[in-house]
Amino acid sequence: MTRIDVAELFTRREEAWRRRDPARLTADYLDTAIVLSPIFGQVQGRAAIETSYRSLFEIFPDWDLRGEALIVEDTKVAQHIRVAATHRSELFGIRGTGKKIEFEGVLLFQVNGGQIAYERRIY
Repeated sequence: MTRIDVAELFTRREEAWRRRDPARLTADYLDTAIVLSPIFGQVQGRAAIETSYRSLFEIFPDWDLRGEALIVEDTKVAQHIRVAATHRSELFGIRGTGKKIEFEGVLLFQVNGGQIAYERRIY
């Protein structure tokens, strides 16, 4: 996968994030992909990953993820992110508070054949 291919993959993802589109976000994962998330723990398989995106957008309907420059090394990709969102639904046993949050993080990816095989989210 070339740097241009990676850039195109992440451009598609940025559009899906803006639309908060779980199906489109999930389409970029292998069927056997694994996501390690501070919110959802280990999520394995495309269907489970899509469910986690749907849950994320229920908890934080206005989740706004902004990706910054990509660091690409062979099949590994890192991206610094900034997130702003409002807590609207239950999370970790806490009902929606209506409070706004903002934070930064890093997303680490392993890509395989143009799709995401592994993602680790560090917030």
